[in-house]
Formats: sequence, C-alpha cells, structure tokens
Amino acid sequence: MIPEGASILIADDNEDDRFLLTEAVRLAGISAPVRLVEDGRKAVEYLSGAGGYSDRTQFPMPSLVILDYKMPLKNGLEVLGWIRASELKRLPVLILSASSLPGDVERAYDLHVNAYLMKPSSLEDLTRLMRAVDAFWLGFNEYPRVS
Repeated sequence: MIPEGASILIADDNEDDRFLLTEAVRLAGISAPVRLVEDGRKAVEYLSGAGGYSDRTQFPMPSLVILDYKMPLKNGLEVLGWIRASELKRLPVLILSASSLPGDVERAYDLHVNAYLMKPSSLEDLTRLMRAVDAFWLGFNEYPRVS
C-alpha cells in the first residue's frame, strides 16, 4: 500500500492534459495528494528537493511518479534515466503517453519503467485508467523504501 502521507507526482507539459488528469484523479476517488509539474526539469527539481521544492512538508517525496513521454527541457525518458541513476532508483515510475511507437515503449522499458500506459482520448477512459492505477499502484502494490 502507498506509504502514509505520500503523494503522486505527475509531470506533463500540456495544460489541458494536466487539467484532465487532475479531474480524472478526482473522479477516480484517489485520496493521495497529487502534485503537478509542467516539464521534466521541474520533475527532477521536485524529486531532488531543489529550488522552490525544498520544503518536503509542502512538496512531499512522491511514492509514485507519472511522466509524460514528450516534454520540454527534459523528456520523460531523461527524467526516468535520472531517477534510475539516483538514490531514488526504486521509485515506481509510470509513463503516460500518446505515443505507442515501439521504439518509445522499448526505450522506456530499457530504462526500467514500471509501466508504459497509453493516454486515453476521453475523460471517461482516463478516469477508468486512474481507477486502475489507484487499485494496483495505490492499493495492492508494496512500496520499497525510496529515501
């Protein structure tokens, strides 16, 4: 189960997608707080506690990270690579992408992503996906100690 007091970090550069993800999380009834960042560089800053993200009371270390594949400054694979090379290497990371190109999927798994999920095109399907994420990753999954 998700550690008490933990949160989910979602990194997505598209403002509309961030809105829909927030709404889908709400509709799915996910109780874990969700933090949003708009690019890969901010995801790394958040995870490392750098800059404006140093206050872990306000910006708790997430127990689950959901990354968009294609983002500016650092894409999802660059963030995933950074996570896997850091002390956070056990942190569960999901890629949520509109790209189903085999090369994209394979590169993500080469970097040890925990799951590669396709972004649904409707709020209803995105809510169903977030319910599945909630049931598996926040309900049944046993989390390693990350830091």
